[in-house]
Amino acid sequence: MGVDQPALGWQKQTLYTPAERARRDATVWTLVQGILAPLQFLAFAISLCLVINFLLNGV
Repeated sequence: MGVDQPALGWQKQTLYTPAERARRDATVWTLVQGILAPLQFLAFAISLCLVINFLLNGV
């Protein structure tokens, strides 16, 4: 077993087959998630800042 060879029994598994990925990417929900996920993260970051500010300053 060389350095460039994976251990026996190890196989790289992908999360989606090419057909499943194409079907997933063709739906409108992929675009919706792509837009809403950053907005949700922004809301989380703002909330975290407000909570930390409250804990540090009490106001």
